[in-house]
Amino acid sequence: MTKASANKIDLQETHFFGEGAYQRCYVHPTQPDLCIKVLKENVAADRVENELVYYKKLNRRALKNVSYPFFAAYKATVKTNFGDGFVYDLIRDETTGNISKTLDRYLLEENPAISLQVLELAFKKFKKAMIQNRVVANDVRSYNICCRLKNDGNVELVLIDGLGHRDFFPFVDFSEYFAKKKLFRRLERFRMLTMEDHKKFLMQLKDDEAKGIEIADWILPK
Repeated sequence: MTKASANKIDLQETHFFGEGAYQRCYVHPTQPDLCIKVLKENVAADRVENELVYYKKLNRRALKNVSYPFFAAYKATVKTNFGDGFVYDLIRDETTGNISKTLDRYLLEENPAISLQVLELAFKKFKKAMIQNRVVANDVRSYNICCRLKNDGNVELVLIDGLGHRDFFPFVDFSEYFAKKKLFRRLERFRMLTMEDHKKFLMQLKDDEAKGIEIADWILPK
């Protein structure tokens, strides 16, 4: 595990803003453009070790043709009152300064604040940036992607979790061809090749949940 800084950061429930399957997320108490992720109880530290190793690899590589930061950068490991915390960029909307909502939330809105056409365009840019830079996400589900609202009316999609891979032979790190194949396999698994199809997929999951049907491999927004 990456060595943590010595000074302990005191996290309060007022800093808490969300959680995933393995981590709770807090706004950094003194740096509001950063967040601190803390592992939940009984979750092994190796859950994030692979991702941190991958981030270090990316830090040594120059990204190309990138018009915006399409993944939340890892900054440091720190000590907190809840144990080790992992510091990342916190994605906020330019329009309001509020924490950006995830892609699945916008797709499930009854009266969408963002049209499918705008999301589709942003998604194409997001996929292009990942492929051109051979950046791989082991988990690219839409609840791991934030939609940053820009002042000019555009939207930027930013991956906030799930970065990295476990391939023994890391061909994807050196080839756009293999990076594209890997990304599209992930997207096909969750019907994310288009935003329209993914919206239908999410609506079906929501309907199944309402009927009491167990949903595997997904966390629907509350």
